[in-house]
Amino acid sequence: MVELNYRKEKDGLLYPMLETGSQQAEGLETLGRYAKLAQEYLLEKEESRYSLLLRTGKLPELLKQIEAEAWELHDQIVEDYVRIKAVERNINPADTMEMTRLLKRSSDDSSGNRDAGSNLQAEVIDTDIEEGTAVAVPSFLLNQCL
Repeated sequence: MVELNYRKEKDGLLYPMLETGSQQAEGLETLGRYAKLAQEYLLEKEESRYSLLLRTGKLPELLKQIEAEAWELHDQIVEDYVRIKAVERNINPADTMEMTRLLKRSSDDSSGNRDAGSNLQAEVIDTDIEEGTAVAVPSFLLNQCL
């Protein structure tokens, strides 16, 4: 059930405080790449769920949460990538110059601009729609594993 806030007017009646679609759209304009991908997925595959989230005002909050979780996974993948490459190239983890250079290379590969999105290509290998989760592996790691 949708929770509504009310305001009391001079006549003593309570009026619901409703948001217009334009106010909700303002929250959707600043989405990052992963949130936009999730939004597109919901529009294409789960249109009724998308409509419900949009009507209840929970869509921007959910998409922002997805964006944050996706960037946490992205950061973890980049860290793992750097750690693997450091071992492969026999780079001492205490050598900050080499580790920074390696991190910069991996950031260039993924274009780590969190506001405008990322060029990091990923392939979804498992999804659980009921829980709203997906497992994606960056293409550059997937290609190395094959």
